[in-house]
Amino acid sequence: MRTNVHCEEYLDTIEDTLPSVFVWLVTLVVAGVDGFLFGYDTGVINGVLVTINNDLGFELGDSHKQLLTSILSAGALISACVAGYVADRWGRKSVLWYSTIVFTIGALLQAVSWHFAQMVVGRFVVGIDVGAAAMAVPL
Repeated sequence: MRTNVHCEEYLDTIEDTLPSVFVWLVTLVVAGVDGFLFGYDTGVINGVLVTINNDLGFELGDSHKQLLTSILSAGALISACVAGYVADRWGRKSVLWYSTIVFTIGALLQAVSWHFAQMVVGRFVVGIDVGAAAMAVPL
């Protein structure tokens, strides 16, 4: 079997290349932001529940508030089970890109929701991002 010597030399130089300071900074920022998302999205709903009371068409009871708070964790649980496999198969970077898209969709759903069910779906979708990001980026 004939091998290409030039190709082997090129691959050796790639392996010897160290990441730049910029790559390290971007990696740290992404890891920090995704770690921040987990705590922020879990805790931010407490302040929102005070002001959102009548905005969704009716006064929210305790069970409604509990559902809005906990549905994010349900989405995170489901996506965390899948995100590990996806990260192993296609890489962490792809998980982070797709989870960012999912987060944007969930945030928009929450921002434009005028009914309780829409808000629940938006929180669940954001939870999917939180779980995937927590699996792809070590906290």
